[in-house]
Amino acid sequence: MNPLPVPSIGTNRPIADRAIGREPADATRSASRRWFGARARSAVRTWVGTRTWFGTRKPFLTKSMKPLKADPRLFDAFAGDYDRYAGLCDPLGEWLAGLELTGDRALDAGCGSGRHALALAGSYTEVLAADVSAPLIEVARIRRSHQRIRYEVASLTDVHDGEGFDLVLSMGTLHHLSDLGAALAHLKSLVRPGGEIVLVDNVATVPGATRRQYIAGAARELAHDLRRMRARDAWWLYRFRTGAVWLDHLMSDHYLTRAQYRDRYGEVFPGADFVDLSFATAMRWRRTIGPTAG
Repeated sequence: MNPLPVPSIGTNRPIADRAIGREPADATRSASRRWFGARARSAVRTWVGTRTWFGTRKPFLTKSMKPLKADPRLFDAFAGDYDRYAGLCDPLGEWLAGLELTGDRALDAGCGSGRHALALAGSYTEVLAADVSAPLIEVARIRRSHQRIRYEVASLTDVHDGEGFDLVLSMGTLHHLSDLGAALAHLKSLVRPGGEIVLVDNVATVPGATRRQYIAGAARELAHDLRRMRARDAWWLYRFRTGAVWLDHLMSDHYLTRAQYRDRYGEVFPGADFVDLSFATAMRWRRTIGPTAG
């Protein structure tokens, strides 16, 4: 049986062809072109709809296959790639592991794709991990699900819990919020008596870095990365750091200086301990036990 579509009624065919049910050469070529053309168009649509950007599906595609405008402050447009980036470059995770935190209930405020929440699940009975980015939470639920972790799509200022937490953690998130003072006060209210809060955020050494400066920094990091990881991963990191989406995100960031960080955070958490990390500053504060707990 001929697998190609039968020509429409009225096609003139030689008597010999009609006798044996065979299509004439011209009609067969025409039908073949239509069939293969349809298959080719379908393949192109499939490829475009699933094309990748540094290894992950490119989100927010319209019918014209152009990315929709996403808020550069969020990670919605590159959640999968950011997760890979954090996996290849996470010095803050190593520092956090060294604190040897433990307790009953923990909150990871601005949890991203769940890397730090998963680490906390090893030493806390219950972990609430919240982030305003739905795509990042989806990545976390798929890649870092754990029976002790509950992932929620929510801003850290929208987290309310009457029981309080033994640990409130926020890593690299607070510079995204417009009202830092209100966010700090809200996180403080979530710490139960005897509990502690650990806040880490990027700080600025040179205010107002330009795209060109970030690209130059990526080139310096490439030389370092080539010594510590596979060339394939180092090159991927360089492409990610110099990509338009990541640079747009960096241009939306507004950091405090180290001195400003200590002043602003110290106002809300008197007596807190501060540690200067490579590109960030960390604060650790414990709420006292008793009726005058502060």
